[in-house]
Amino acid sequence: MYGVHFSIGPDGDCYLVGRTLLVHLDAAELDRIVGVCYEAVDRWFAPAARLAFGRRPES
Repeated sequence: MYGVHFSIGPDGDCYLVGRTLLVHLDAAELDRIVGVCYEAVDRWFAPAARLAFGRRPES
């Protein structure tokens, strides 16, 4: 994932962190990183939550 990574905070919560050098930051780069963040959350949130908290029993 370009410019972003998942991180576990001191409280045990999962964060998606985006970083880039300020000299590289312009409107196009910010748009790219926000797009990568959106795609990462859309694609990986549910599987990551299942890994972290287990599957709920089906009723």
